[in-house]
Amino acid sequence: MKSRSRLYEWVFGAALIALLAAVTIPAIQAAREAARQHTCENHLKQLSLGLLNYSDTYGSFPPGTTGNRELPPTERFSWYPAIWVFIEGKPPRLLLDETQAWNAEVNRLPKAEFTIDWAEPTERIEIRPLPPRPLFACPSAKPSEPIFGIAVTQYIGLAGLGPQSPEFDSGQPGAGVWGYDRQTKI
Repeated sequence: MKSRSRLYEWVFGAALIALLAAVTIPAIQAAREAARQHTCENHLKQLSLGLLNYSDTYGSFPPGTTGNRELPPTERFSWYPAIWVFIEGKPPRLLLDETQAWNAEVNRLPKAEFTIDWAEPTERIEIRPLPPRPLFACPSAKPSEPIFGIAVTQYIGLAGLGPQSPEFDSGQPGAGVWGYDRQTKI
């Protein structure tokens, strides 16, 4: 009888642990997703502040494509490099060859200039590969495959309505915030 009693205790204990796990695991997963959503919202806030700081400095949002205007729009950089210096947290100076296409060999592994202060007034500068910036990726999104070795972002800017909207002039019906060469004021 004693062994049967022990068996019931073990079964009851195992059932209790399973019940607790069934209750707590979804709560933990919900808390993790809430944290990812909060991080995503913070990324969007930082990008928005960068855009507003750019706008305060230049009087308009950056154009949808930056870099060499001789290149077709699909080969130019997006508006991200234009707001790079306006992002909080003192990002390193981005070293891109904006005369080349975004996917040119020289731009595939972007480098950055990091300033390291070892002692006043000595200043040392290091150039090294740019680490991935989590600011440009939503943690709730599935990881994207890099294109030409360059990480893809889940945050985009709206060019407007219709396939020709990136070419519209500012104020034209259907024009969004970003166009290939369009700069929109707030």
